[in-house]
Amino acid sequence: MSHTTRRERILNLSRNTENGCRQWVGRIEPNGYGKVRSNGTAQWAHRAAFEEFVRPLESGEVVDHVCHNRACVNPEHLRAATQGQNLENFTPSAERELPRGVTPHGKQWRARVQHAGVLYQGGTFPSPEAAGEAARQLRLKLHTHNDADRTTLRSVR
Repeated sequence: MSHTTRRERILNLSRNTENGCRQWVGRIEPNGYGKVRSNGTAQWAHRAAFEEFVRPLESGEVVDHVCHNRACVNPEHLRAATQGQNLENFTPSAERELPRGVTPHGKQWRARVQHAGVLYQGGTFPSPEAAGEAARQLRLKLHTHNDADRTTLRSVR
């Protein structure tokens, strides 16, 4: 029985896309991130790709997707960052189904924002758009380096 290396598994379970991402086609978790199994251990696919093709992560570093595609494992789209940098530099993808900071909550929508390791609740709302605006307003109060929300005008109907 032959064993594939982690590098081979990453290459075999991902495909190039037109936008330059290398899309993970293996197991995708509900949070949108890929998982790869190698030597009996499961690891986030983007983290494995960064460590395999760029360098080992140092203590306190996470992998930030420059392309904002959680399933991307293209080493050119990945960079090392602190968790705080990763969260503050986050820009929602146009491909996301829900606005940033919005999660389903029964038949309503919850607005939540994380800052400095603390999860702040913004309330529940009847629509994802209303919850998204509440999350945006909460980010404006909490994030000091959040240019995307300051320059984006949004309306809630």
